[in-house]
Amino acid sequence: MITASQTIPHLTLIELGNSITDISPVAGLTNLASLWLQHNNISGLSPLVANIGLGSGDEVNVDGLPLSHTSINTHISVLRSRGVVVHANNLKPPTLEYLLSVPACLNLIHVLLKVSAVDGVAKTIESISDLYDALDGADAVNFLIAYDTSTQGWLTYSGVSERETANDKALTDQMGIIAGMKTST
Repeated sequence: MITASQTIPHLTLIELGNSITDISPVAGLTNLASLWLQHNNISGLSPLVANIGLGSGDEVNVDGLPLSHTSINTHISVLRSRGVVVHANNLKPPTLEYLLSVPACLNLIHVLLKVSAVDGVAKTIESISDLYDALDGADAVNFLIAYDTSTQGWLTYSGVSERETANDKALTDQMGIIAGMKTST
């Protein structure tokens, strides 16, 4: 932890060891001209942005820090726009984790092969309406959504009223379909 001191308001250079995690007191050291933070465990650079004294010709080294995405994508740019020379090599951005939650009644379908039978019954699936029928139509399906690569747009098939309309496209190997089902399968 760095602590600010009333006795060092004119400090111009700080080089810090490898166990620093919080640089918030640096925000008040407005006479800093050089700050070497490399290879510490610092993730946020907002105190540097808040330091109104850091500007043209000043130098900050953040090499090898595990910086947050905000610090990498915003704070470094703000400092550089103020004329601060920022050394930012070998940064270790945090890994983003996403949780994809698909509701029980939503199915993702990608038909790559030619279908010749459904549930043991001879049947071909060549169009979105054929797929709708194979999934038991209005009894089981709320809607089908497909991405049409030829128009680069999304289309919705919501039932037999869509049969033989612009939304009843032929299935292609490039098409994926999202099926909103009435009950989970």
